[in-house]
Amino acid sequence: MNITSKDYYESLRKGLTEFQWNKEFKCPFCWSKSYGNLEDVLDHAKIIVNDKREKPIEISKHRAVLKCIQNLDLQDKISGIPRDDDSIVWPWTVILSNIRVGLTDKDIEQRLQLDGVRPSKVVTVWNRGRQTEFAIVVLGKERNDHDTALKLERSFKEEYHGKKDYDSVKHRGHEFFGWMARVDDYEDHQLGNYLQDHTTLISNKEAEMNKDSNSRYNIDI
Repeated sequence: MNITSKDYYESLRKGLTEFQWNKEFKCPFCWSKSYGNLEDVLDHAKIIVNDKREKPIEISKHRAVLKCIQNLDLQDKISGIPRDDDSIVWPWTVILSNIRVGLTDKDIEQRLQLDGVRPSKVVTVWNRGRQTEFAIVVLGKERNDHDTALKLERSFKEEYHGKKDYDSVKHRGHEFFGWMARVDDYEDHQLGNYLQDHTTLISNKEAEMNKDSNSRYNIDI
């Protein structure tokens, strides 16, 4: 039997699987992993769907997940799922933390390139003449830049090197932590100076509408 994305979608709509388990959120087809909110499940599904190396059956399953989460009627029926109204920094940007003092913009860019990431610009953050442990990685304005930012954020989370981990762990070792830049970074007293001069904030809805176009904003990066 050839099961299609539509079949998986119908099974989700009929309530045969759920996105929430206790206080955690899960992808119904990757039950071993837990996520902090529904948006994280959505990001996970987008990565699978856009990864050409994935098996067709996995892409079909996760297309169904995307469709279900994006369906507002279904979203309203899932009790306890918070609506995400956080704004996102645009052009698509990732914050790196736990940067060793002395690393230059070029050092960080070369390290990212070894992982297949080619940023538009890397800027180490300075405060009162001293280098901080943060760097701003501007990826760009295109859809693939958005997808790269999500993949980076997901990879950091899966290695327990995301933003929540950075905020909660006392002994961080020598590895980078990272996350996609959002409104709290934009308003941060260290990161905000650069972000407010060179980027803007857009809503999640605007992000979806403008992933393929840079026509709305005139920003020098």
